[in-house]
Amino acid sequence: WSKQEITRARILDRQVDRGRTWLVQNARVFVGNGRIIESGSVLIKEGKIAEVFEGNAPSPDSLKARAIDAAGKTLLPGLIDVHVHIGGPGGFYTDASKYGDAKSIERELEAYLYCGVTAVRSAGDPLDLMLKLRKQFSTGEKLGTELLFCGPLFTAEGGHGTEYFKSVPEPMRSRLVNQMVRIPKSAEEAHAQVSELARQGVDAIKIIFDAGVPEIPFNRLDVNLARAVAEEAHAHKLPVAVHTAEARDVIDAVAIGANSVEHASEIPDATLAEMKRRGIAYDPTLCVFEAFTDLVKGDTSLLQRSLVEQVTDKQLMAQTEQMVKGDALKGMRDSASKFHISLDAAKANLLKAYRGGITLVTGSDAGNPFVFHGPTVQREIELWVEAGIPAEAALQAATSNAAKLLRIDSHAGTVEKGKDATLLIVDGNPLQDVKALSSISTVFFKGERVARSELFEQK
Repeated sequence: WSKQEITRARILDRQVDRGRTWLVQNARVFVGNGRIIESGSVLIKEGKIAEVFEGNAPSPDSLKARAIDAAGKTLLPGLIDVHVHIGGPGGFYTDASKYGDAKSIERELEAYLYCGVTAVRSAGDPLDLMLKLRKQFSTGEKLGTELLFCGPLFTAEGGHGTEYFKSVPEPMRSRLVNQMVRIPKSAEEAHAQVSELARQGVDAIKIIFDAGVPEIPFNRLDVNLARAVAEEAHAHKLPVAVHTAEARDVIDAVAIGANSVEHASEIPDATLAEMKRRGIAYDPTLCVFEAFTDLVKGDTSLLQRSLVEQVTDKQLMAQTEQMVKGDALKGMRDSASKFHISLDAAKANLLKAYRGGITLVTGSDAGNPFVFHGPTVQREIELWVEAGIPAEAALQAATSNAAKLLRIDSHAGTVEKGKDATLLIVDGNPLQDVKALSSISTVFFKGERVARSELFEQK
């Protein structure tokens, strides 16, 4: 068979799998819109949620469905991570050629699905790579999480996002810059750059507001240029995510029309009120603050989490631990310590936003050191609950809120009739103990019961 014939056969097999009929019975159903069904059943047919039953449901035989007994379990919408970096492995290789390895990058999208994270948004990765991956995974040629992406970052010359290429020789440096960043010099250029990215099919636009720190300063994008970027993005119906570091960054992000504020060390009260009024979402990325804290200390305990061990390449795990415990990363640890915002401060900022009535969404900044692809939303939610966020609010942030921000709520984010049967079933009750999110029983993706143990064996 030719490669094209094998691909077509694989897609046809997947369509058959997604056309099966299932009845998940006796589950606690977290709908995602504030409603919880203590004992319910969900009928899956032709890849969609065909019915949600409260209490007794018809028999599986009468529905011609295969039955799954979910007594003692919780069924939720698939989880969503709105902020990842697919091009970063989350750890360190001693062999530099392993970075950017195609199979390793595909594994990351498989790892998310394995963990029940059924949609992710890349917040800064090579454009051509994202286009290629989206085609592979959206057609069913490969099975992995739903991938959305921002495309190149809008920043200043010498701004955050450009520092990664300084030591790369030409002509590779120019190619990387073209794939990763846009540096508009005028409003007209900003409009043209966004328009071209919209034509190429990006799902969002990301803007950088970040002046760095005194020891490592960055040039900061002019606010008027950023406003031109946001205006053109909105003209193309693309949401705008804004990377922020300090209070003035958040103030400017709100002023130019951001749809989401990413990171943020602090948010002034007046700005919080304006965010609430405009419906701007907040993505605190607590995972990356925790990761930097551990990196600076040389603490590798995040590598010992069960789901991380299950999905992460063993060579990556071993070499990361080896490098962190040695002297190879001393320079990186020193840099991280200068940028470091304490996890406690980030948690306090999140709690303040929650109490201020801000729409919250879950993002991890995965791909950064110690934020491994896969169980990112699970860890993010655990940190939120430690910060004082109720579990129900955190779960809604990871489902319906995130789906609305990514504009995929027509098919994802809630357990409702007519939406894709993209679902997570976990043992226990994450509303009482969020660690239950890591006790995965079953994952459905567009009606297909995912053979999780086979995900990493795809050719």
